[in-house]
Amino acid sequence: MSKLLSSPKTDGYFMPPEYAPHDGTLMLLPFRGDVWRNQGKEARECFLKIAEAISEFEPVFIGVHPTLFNDYKAKTLPNITFFECDSDDAWARDVGPTFIVNQQGDIRSLDWTFNAYGGKEHGLYSPWDKDDKVASFISDHFKIDYYRIDQLVMEGGAFHIDENGLVLATEYNLLHPGRNPRLPKEIIEKELLHALGGKKLIWLPRGIYNDETKEHVDNVVTFIGPGHVLLAYATDVRDAQQPLSEKTMAALKAATDLDGNPLKITTVTMPKAIHRTYFESAALTATNGSKKRPMNERLAASYLNLYLVNGGVIVPKFNQKFDEIALEQLTAAFPDRKVVMLDSKEVLLGGGNIHCITQQIPQGAVRYGPYKHQSRRDSSGDVSSSKR
Repeated sequence: MSKLLSSPKTDGYFMPPEYAPHDGTLMLLPFRGDVWRNQGKEARECFLKIAEAISEFEPVFIGVHPTLFNDYKAKTLPNITFFECDSDDAWARDVGPTFIVNQQGDIRSLDWTFNAYGGKEHGLYSPWDKDDKVASFISDHFKIDYYRIDQLVMEGGAFHIDENGLVLATEYNLLHPGRNPRLPKEIIEKELLHALGGKKLIWLPRGIYNDETKEHVDNVVTFIGPGHVLLAYATDVRDAQQPLSEKTMAALKAATDLDGNPLKITTVTMPKAIHRTYFESAALTATNGSKKRPMNERLAASYLNLYLVNGGVIVPKFNQKFDEIALEQLTAAFPDRKVVMLDSKEVLLGGGNIHCITQQIPQGAVRYGPYKHQSRRDSSGDVSSSKR
């Protein structure tokens, strides 16, 4: 399909919230040995386990690196489709297209400029040119027109949006010198809102401690309804996350929705700190230009790196006592959705979690591409779609 020369907001397009109905979920499979141990063997097993859980609620479309595609092109899993897609890594949320819609239900997408979370000086790996082309490739694959956002380095995990156009992002992430060092804060805000069709940006100071994405918002706060947020909240004063959680809580309490009303804030516990083991580090293949992943490194574990699907929520599980507390809190927060917790340690070892490896495909997108036969699972458990 074509690269558009106009702009999303001018054309009447906006990003629907994650809690709106989906046609499916987009994922990529991991393969590189400097990020994923044993060349991604365990990580691929974990990704597929997550995909199978999602497929109980909606179709899943998985891009597979050319070196692995022969192993998957004939593989049949219920409600899961594999397609060939070249990439540098497997973060579908960050390198895949961000889908946007208009009031008539037409679908387009955003192709953000990607620089591996910080470019040559601050980035996690090099090169990243293939990752920067994934969004346009997948948009073409689904036969969806797209906007190339050349003026802004951005990743899909850097923002959340509700159905009224309220946007969340962290200052630490968007203002990091590895992203857009020549752009002032007000220009970054303007460009982001314009691309998303958003109406107001709430700046939060920090994300999750030692998050190698430079503290994406999707690891610490998410929308579950209009003006209603979930916050990963640490209460242990000995935890390095605790002062960051306090700063985020204060910012959320000071913020208002589009009508000037306070946000509704629901907290979810943080897991006990998790660190990379010797064996997990030793199974990596170090390369020049990639982030070192030593033993005892603290991992950015959070239950908030969850993913909303049609009628369900897929949540990280860390095999500790806080899992039960988080499950109870999330079950109460999502009375109309089934909460599914999955051990996702292998994804965490790569630097993210379930939300980072998934990207929602909004209702109506599949009708454009090669998957018109794919029927969308019933989304009656979802909250309403966008009112904008």
